[in-house]
Amino acid sequence: MENSVVWRMKACEFHTLATLSPAVAMAALSQMAERLELAFQQCFETTALSVRARIANSLLRSARLEDGRYVIDPVPTHADLALRIGSKREVVSRELARMHELGIIARCRPRIIVTQPSRLAALTEFPEGMIP
Repeated sequence: MENSVVWRMKACEFHTLATLSPAVAMAALSQMAERLELAFQQCFETTALSVRARIANSLLRSARLEDGRYVIDPVPTHADLALRIGSKREVVSRELARMHELGIIARCRPRIIVTQPSRLAALTEFPEGMIP
């Protein structure tokens, strides 16, 4: 989804680099912690939240403020979004169409505009008594 630079090195080379450069070690640990937190969050959401709430969470995470509007660009395919939230493409298609019909999102190809961020956020709320 974005341009990347990928390096490959043997574990022993990485250990040496991390030992010689605490900044490299801290950057690697920080990245691993972020990924672990995201994986935990996604696992929790998959087991505790409805598909609608998971889609809303994913859209809010992807949205960026641009000219006073929340924009999702690039827009993930329905299949990618379904894979990300642990659902099926058809279910994602139905929910996105529903959000569009309700005026919560607008499709402005190649982007999605979140026209009602507060209503989208309301879809993500956890059931009463559930700790996020």
